[in-house]
Amino acid sequence: MNREQILDALRAHGLDVDEYISVLGELERRALMFVEAASGGEAGDPKRIRDLAFVARQTLLHRAIELTKGAGVSVANENGYALALCVRAHFETTAALGYLHSRLRSLQVGNITPESMDKDLTVMLLGSRDGKILSIEGADGLEAKQILTMLEHADKSASKYVLGDKANEHKMLIEIYKWLCEFCHPNFHSNKLAFTLSREKGGFEFRHSGQLEYVEANILSNLLISGPIFVHLYDEIEQLVPREQ
Repeated sequence: MNREQILDALRAHGLDVDEYISVLGELERRALMFVEAASGGEAGDPKRIRDLAFVARQTLLHRAIELTKGAGVSVANENGYALALCVRAHFETTAALGYLHSRLRSLQVGNITPESMDKDLTVMLLGSRDGKILSIEGADGLEAKQILTMLEHADKSASKYVLGDKANEHKMLIEIYKWLCEFCHPNFHSNKLAFTLSREKGGFEFRHSGQLEYVEANILSNLLISGPIFVHLYDEIEQLVPREQ
């Protein structure tokens, strides 16, 4: 399925194609084929922090691009489950970038040490919740951050540095994320994708091979909230990383 076919499917569902193209384009324009980062280095060294921050930023960008594409494909394939999963995962990606932004801001104003920032970056790149990985010798302290913790940091950064309000004023990312979880878990919102209650027939009509209704396809619109926040925070990180000495 090529991009034009996907865009035609979005139009058929009444979705904002121009905004979708704009968000995807802004993400793709920031894609790099290579990020220089020398191996090793002393923990907390400014250049090491800068290099690892740019690697983490580009890693999250790659994820954001592919999830944006995947959400479009999901609409075109009339797959509400995959759509909700892609959009929720995009919010998780923006959360991780917002956490990185928040920690770098704390480093810049002296609220955390370079060594602490270095540890955060290591966890962002290598952290896991896979018990087998965490049981490997030397993996102590590499447990991945909780997504809700990162969402809290991201909401504060978005509130203050994207929307220009107080840090605790908005909880937009975390609230939408929790709503999206209702489609990703086998709860009512998710179950409703499967059936239509027919009072006339006295039962449930299952929607195998059926089309998404507008309200379901419109889950994509939430990605158009997460995407611009991601881009704004992505660009700001350039000014937050330590300067090379």
